Order: sequence, then structure tokens, then C-alpha cells
Amino acid sequence: MEKTINIISLKKTGSTNDEARRMAKAGVSEWTVIRSEEQSHGRGRLGRKWESPAGGLWFSVVLRPGVVSEKLTGLTSLIAEAVSEGITRTTGLATEIKLPNDILINGRKVSGILVESQTGKKGNNYVIAGVGINANFALAQMPEDLREKVTTLETHLKAKVNLELLLDTIVEIMQVKYEDFLNDHAE
Repeated sequence: MEKTINIISLKKTGSTNDEARRMAKAGVSEWTVIRSEEQSHGRGRLGRKWESPAGGLWFSVVLRPGVVSEKLTGLTSLIAEAVSEGITRTTGLATEIKLPNDILINGRKVSGILVESQTGKKGNNYVIAGVGINANFALAQMPEDLREKVTTLETHLKAKVNLELLLDTIVEIMQVKYEDFLNDHAE
């Protein structure tokens, strides 16, 4: 069952995950998506800096699964599958998942996922699923030390991808997989 998606678009932010966390604590509904054209302090796992120039798809989704934290471990894989399938469905490019949270094209990272959660207090539990996709910019915009390890969709397509379509496709796939996840973990 598809749920209503509320997309909040920002020009620039420090981190969409930080914005999503702030909004989740304030009580925004599940499937609130915070999207920014640029991030100045994007981050990946282990606090690593995530370069987030204009032209990428940088977004975070607020989820409220209502399951105990031990059962949340499969969410990162679920999000990775949705992102991988969404990129392929939208662009036709073959992707692969490098567990736990990277999406690759031809062995180079095109996307990363950062899932953070707050559990414990009844009624204010949430999961933030942050996604960064190197989309509509040239590799030359990335720091030189990363250019051998990463790629962009534009590099492979020789054209820009429709970011709205890509976001909609990923979130649609994510909703189906998430519903299955909740059904599998129902108490």
C-alpha cells in the first residue's frame, strides 16, 4: 500500500540526514523526504565526508517502522536494493551492490546510503535513510583523490538524468520493499 510522500526541497543544507532527524524529532510523518540540491557536510558511514556538489541527488527519508532495533538490521540492504533497482530502471545502467551500503557501476561508487535510527521512546522512534547519488555532474567536480574510485550517472549516460523521475522511482520501489519488510517483522 503506497503511502503519501511529502517532499521538502532545499537549495543547500549541511546534511539531509541532519535535517530529517530534526524534523523526525519534531514529529513529521513517515515518508517525509528531505532533498537538497547541495550538501556542505554530507557524510557516509563512519563519519566519512560525502562530496555533494550541485547536480547530484541528495535526499533522506523519514521512516517510522515501529519495530525493535534488533529487527532494523535489514533496512540498509532494503534501501540499497531500492536505490540500485531505481537507478537501473530509470537509466538502463547495470548496477551492483557492495554491501553494506554502496552502489557501483563498473566497479566504481555512484551512490552511498547512510541509515541512522532513534529508538526507545514510544511514539518518537524513527529511521533516517540517507541516499547520495552522483548524478548530473562531471567527475572533474570531485576531489582528485576520489576520481579513480567514484563515477557519476552523467559520465555513463553522456547526458543528464531526470532527478525527479529517479527520486520518484527509488521511493516507489523503497515503499514496496519496506512494506514487505514490515510484514516480515510484524509482531
